[in-house]
Amino acid sequence: MTKRELVEYLDNRVRKCRYLLEKIPEDKWNWKPADNLMMLGDLANHLATLLDVESAIFESRLTSETYAAKVEAMRKDNRADLLNMARECHIRAMKFYAAMSEEDFETEAFTTPAGTTMSFKGGLLAELEHFTHHRSQLWTYLCQLGVPVDPCDLWN
Repeated sequence: MTKRELVEYLDNRVRKCRYLLEKIPEDKWNWKPADNLMMLGDLANHLATLLDVESAIFESRLTSETYAAKVEAMRKDNRADLLNMARECHIRAMKFYAAMSEEDFETEAFTTPAGTTMSFKGGLLAELEHFTHHRSQLWTYLCQLGVPVDPCDLWN
């Protein structure tokens, strides 16, 4: 797949995720389905900031030392603020990808805070997998809470 195709796919998935984020009940922000899983608000924050944080990693602006501080600084405690932040993160990530040439996308490499080196294309594919995993997790949380969601909410 080309950079354009992958970025369009990511853009579409993010827009679909926003629909799920809008359904989070305000009174369930601290709810979690089991002790060993994330709270709903933590999961929502993770999804909302994922593109921005990973773009910062791709640009080598984020290290293992600065990662936790950035994530905590971006944290929101209500749906309205979270949706605004998610929109801003989405816009910044799309600008980051738009500025990259197709050739650089295929050939240039970056190093993750964990020390793994990969191409930007590999990074975007990993980002898509990561995002899809947590979007599906959010859908499952909402189902468990009895929020009206449909399997098509993940894909349409």
